[in-house]
Amino acid sequence: MPHWLGFDKGAGWWYGSEAEPKHIGVSVEPSGLQFFARLPSEEWQSWIELFKQKANDVLGYKIGEPENGYEFKYYSQAKKISNDKNIYHILPEIAKIINNGNEEIYENFKLLVENVDEFCEKYQEFSQGFSDDYDHLKLSQQEKMRLIFADWLTGRGTTFTYGAYVDLSEEINEIIVLLERVVEKLGFPLNLADVHSDYVEDMLVEIDDQFQKKGYRLFCLDTGGDDVYLFVATIDNFEKLKVMGKSIGFQFFTWVSSQADSIKKIPHQHTQSIMGKQKKKMPAQIQAIILFFIILAGLVLILSIFTQIVH
Repeated sequence: MPHWLGFDKGAGWWYGSEAEPKHIGVSVEPSGLQFFARLPSEEWQSWIELFKQKANDVLGYKIGEPENGYEFKYYSQAKKISNDKNIYHILPEIAKIINNGNEEIYENFKLLVENVDEFCEKYQEFSQGFSDDYDHLKLSQQEKMRLIFADWLTGRGTTFTYGAYVDLSEEINEIIVLLERVVEKLGFPLNLADVHSDYVEDMLVEIDDQFQKKGYRLFCLDTGGDDVYLFVATIDNFEKLKVMGKSIGFQFFTWVSSQADSIKKIPHQHTQSIMGKQKKKMPAQIQAIILFFIILAGLVLILSIFTQIVH
């Protein structure tokens, strides 16, 4: 379609982003494609008619708005559609590449794609936790699928560590420990000992540079929010994932400087690991309060001793 820009935060965009005075956006909802646009009426009508025409050619039947009498073929004939027509049928293969061939996770996602009710029944604890965390956000089906995929692989509600969910405010050493677990789980010959960056965003770029020299990439899955889900794969597999993910609205990207620039850099202290935990630097305000009470206690003790001497 004319003026196509690409995907951003779970939506497709033409002309410009949502912040631009002229734009067309689209998201995948349970009821179908939902468009939102800001441009002159005549131009919008011309564009959407062209979209319908091209969609008709691709799908082999006419599409349109339900209120105009068009039948919603995907849902009205859902039981007649074979699994290979399911938009997410490729998801188990994507998961298998990311977890370096784990058949168990392949079967997990195969069940999710083929029978979501059975998946939720089988993994009730995960499903309930997912609902508690995300139901209030009113996510689209595509957004839910991305988050289920990311949470399942990174151990948010599961025991798997084929990826790492990180908070950018965490200490650098804490993030490195998480990535070391991922690399070990995948069996990749990678070492994170020589990381010297003082900012998390720079560290991610540095690690990816080091991995590339050995034939691997450190990359993220865009889940449409501020969450950062990190994964590792060979360079060839990363290229495959980008293509496969694009077909279902999953965007895999490396942490390049242009991506990191949108997030404020926060300096971090390199800390020494003790018994598997990280020593965090105490905030200056708390240090001052503790010092005040120590001095106060000392003065009270001196005054008590002086009083006893006098009497």
